[in-house]
Amino acid sequence: MTMPTKAKIFEHWMDWLDKRGFDWGEPYCWACKRDLDDKYDLNKPNATREEIIKNWGRAPLQRCHIIARQFGGEDTPDNLFLMCMSCHDLRRESCRYRQRVEPYKH
Repeated sequence: MTMPTKAKIFEHWMDWLDKRGFDWGEPYCWACKRDLDDKYDLNKPNATREEIIKNWGRAPLQRCHIIARQFGGEDTPDNLFLMCMSCHDLRRESCRYRQRVEPYKH
């Protein structure tokens, strides 16, 4: 399976985010909640669902696995979320640290 686009990932989570009061018009990192540059804000109160999805697809966010592939995670929208590069890099480093340290903790 090919990795879904950022737009497809956002579309999958759209209703979940809406129920929790997240603003769709301003793409942001789902980990640290940092807003991106204003040029990614969708300043259209009557934007269509398709325009919102397309806007999230062009935001400089990275597709990140909730359950890593090495642990059986799949490249499906329900196992992916969107993070900024800094948060994604931190997550990778913490995973590498756990892989090196966990076997020795007993």
